[in-house]
Amino acid sequence: MATTDAIDIVEAFFDSTKAGDMDWTLSLLADDVDWNVPATLPYGGTYRGLDGFRRYRASIQENIAPGYRFVREEQFHSGEDVVILGRLIASAKSTGIPFESPFVHVYTIQEDKIAARTYYVDTRLMLHAFTGEEQPGAEAHESDQSVVVGVYEATMAGDRERVFELLDDDVEWEIPAELPYGGRFTGHEGVAETRRIANDQFVPGQKFSRTHVFTSVDRVAVVGRMDATAKASGRRIDVPFAHIWTVRDAKVVARYQYTDTAMILAALSE
Repeated sequence: MATTDAIDIVEAFFDSTKAGDMDWTLSLLADDVDWNVPATLPYGGTYRGLDGFRRYRASIQENIAPGYRFVREEQFHSGEDVVILGRLIASAKSTGIPFESPFVHVYTIQEDKIAARTYYVDTRLMLHAFTGEEQPGAEAHESDQSVVVGVYEATMAGDRERVFELLDDDVEWEIPAELPYGGRFTGHEGVAETRRIANDQFVPGQKFSRTHVFTSVDRVAVVGRMDATAKASGRRIDVPFAHIWTVRDAKVVARYQYTDTAMILAALSE
């Protein structure tokens, strides 16, 4: 399981890349590291191993103007992953167009090395900056985001029927397994079961506020905070989350949740 040292490793990675110290950066990566980048970006794809990472860095330098910044707003353990939430502030080299995109970075740490990273950014916004052209598919992206936002609104209104109208019959619903209500659930019954267990843990009235909603290739990413009170301890918590949604034919077919599992477990156990 990830420990505090895992966050230290990720912080060192950001520090090393900011300093431009490639040797230091490579020392933090596993020899067979998997580096996953949204495929539609000019530097997108999966890069494997240290040579793959070098190619990734070269492609970044070819496409993004010097001086770009990753503004880190939240960092936490979500089960065995380290998650960083923030904003990428940069300019496209080809067009000079500046952009600012929210991001979700997910790091896997094994044996004190970064074994994998996957991230989500607003690919449509970034592609506009790289090409200088409006990107097709705006209506589809907005429709998918509307479905996802509808789930939050129905959940907050206690409209269970509406929630299930927006979920595919075979929806896959995944929550970090470390949580009492965590695991992988399937279908409406599975979603109802995890909500029932969560309601046993928290005082009714959990609130989910959204700070960013964006499309990363074919996923809808929602970044926000959960405000809840643990029943057993009476402790109120305000925890960050990133939900990654897959929508097809106006129905949610999958959702994966990243959240601060350590903070939640501490509140539930007091």
